[in-house]
Amino acid sequence: LTVKMYTGTLIPFSDNTPTAPHNSFNIAVGLTNDLDASDYSNQWNYNANKWDSWYEYVINEPSSDNSYLIYLNEFVKEKFPEVIQSTVGLYFEIEHFGDRISLSAPAPQPSYMTETFSPGDFSIGNNHSDSESKNGVTVALSNCASGNSSYFVAGYDSGFIITTRHNGTIRVTSEEDAIITKIEITYVSGYTGGNVSFTTGNFEKSGTTGTWTGDTNDVTLTLQRTNNNVYARVASIKLTYLSY
Repeated sequence: LTVKMYTGTLIPFSDNTPTAPHNSFNIAVGLTNDLDASDYSNQWNYNANKWDSWYEYVINEPSSDNSYLIYLNEFVKEKFPEVIQSTVGLYFEIEHFGDRISLSAPAPQPSYMTETFSPGDFSIGNNHSDSESKNGVTVALSNCASGNSSYFVAGYDSGFIITTRHNGTIRVTSEEDAIITKIEITYVSGYTGGNVSFTTGNFEKSGTTGTWTGDTNDVTLTLQRTNNNVYARVASIKLTYLSY
C-alpha cells in the first residue's frame, strides 16, 4: 500500500514517534500539475500546481487493526521559527484502495484474451461499412465491399467513366480496461494489403504477414490497393487484447 503526500508547508515524520527523522518515507521530486489549482475555497490549494516536493510512505506489513499513524510538522516553522503560518496544506493520496489481499499472495494479473471476427459477422451492404462488438472489443469496417460468405473486400471502386478508388479501413477499438496487442488478418491467397495508423499507443506491421502488433485501444488499419489494382480480401480478423 503506497501513501503519497504532496505538501509545500508540512514535513512528515516517522510513523511511530513525532520527533524521529522521516526515515520511513521515500523523498522524491516531481511536479504536481495534476492537482486542482482553481479551487480558491482552500487557500493553501491555490498554488498547488507549483508544488515540487512529495513524499511516499509504503506499508509493507499489515497492522493488526489496519490503522496507521503519521506525524507531520510545519516545514516553515522548522526553518524560520519566527514565521507563523495561518494555513498549512497537504494533498493526501492512497495509490491503491480496494479489497484486502494477503501480502504474501501474488497481485491479480491481467489476462490475454482473443476474439475472431469473420465476414459473416458483418452486414456491409451498399453503405460499404459496418461494425460489430464482442466482449469489449469492436471492429468497424469502412470503404469495404461484400464478397461472399468466406471473405469481404477491403476497398472498392466507384464511378464509371471517372473511377474513384477507395482503400478499405479496419478500425479496432477496445474498452478502457482492455489494451489491444495484436491484430491478425487472414487473407484469401493472392489478395493482401496493409498499412496502419493509430490513435493511441504504438502499432506496426510484423514483417510481410497480415499481423500487426503494439499496444493501444484505438487503431486503424488501411488496406491499400496493390499496383495491379487488386484490393485485399479478408477471410478473418483475430484480435489479441490484454484485459484488466
